[in-house]
Amino acid sequence: MKELEGFKQWLVALNYSQKKIYQYVWSTRRMLKWTKRTPRTVTQNNIFAYFDNEKQRLVNGKPLTPNYINSELSALRTFARYMKQNHGVHFPIGHLTCVKSKQRTPNYLTEKEVSELFDVTNNSKYGYRDRAMLAICYGGGLRRSEAVKLHVKDIDIRRGYIHVREGKNYKDRIVPLPPKAIKHITEYLKHGRPLLKKGIHYQRELFLGYRGKSLTAQVFEKRIRVLAEMTNNPELIAKKVTMHLLRHSIATHLLNRGVAIENVSMFLGHSSLDSTQVYTHIIPP
Repeated sequence: MKELEGFKQWLVALNYSQKKIYQYVWSTRRMLKWTKRTPRTVTQNNIFAYFDNEKQRLVNGKPLTPNYINSELSALRTFARYMKQNHGVHFPIGHLTCVKSKQRTPNYLTEKEVSELFDVTNNSKYGYRDRAMLAICYGGGLRRSEAVKLHVKDIDIRRGYIHVREGKNYKDRIVPLPPKAIKHITEYLKHGRPLLKKGIHYQRELFLGYRGKSLTAQVFEKRIRVLAEMTNNPELIAKKVTMHLLRHSIATHLLNRGVAIENVSMFLGHSSLDSTQVYTHIIPP
């Protein structure tokens, strides 16, 4: 089917991962096969019927997970965007919404809980560093892989932004930072990092450990867990704070403040709005 082949090439051009490309094309092909329709003849009722069937379908005696069904929906939303942009065809995805999954704990921190993490840091060289880490991961919404690769030159204090180099899918982006985050990073650069820097090695990396070497992703995560334990807040500790949770939290808070989802998507470095759409389902009323 020429539309599916074109869809595949379009995803390749947009730097989607091979795994994501396979999943999106496979999911779209499966839906069309089930409905016995082509991309140009399928109707909204056909698609709705397909998802009604998916919600009842059993695999090895178990229903499909919400994540699986939502991944299929994401595939069709992306295919609809492809058909509109490249063929001028309206693919009738309609207003299908993601399936909500049951979660034992909220998958984001409240703004008060974020403040508690900052509050337990001190003005030692490690305290300055930990505050700067929180400022980057929460205030900048960076992925773990992006944060650990930051160099000092990537921080523009005067203009108030971070230059993320080769983020996901090897894309660069400029991330604006709030004034408070800039303040914490500035303090670290002046009062913390000079005390951690040793010898001529590791002069470029932003975040350094006690031996003067750049921090690993594992140490990043460990420090954030330690800060969560230091709050002595059982609800906060139960959320198992990670760098990804901080990224998830800033996205949620921005959406709560009325920031357009398109702007949040750019801020996070998402390839499409489908990835950002996840955050719209966890905002409290």
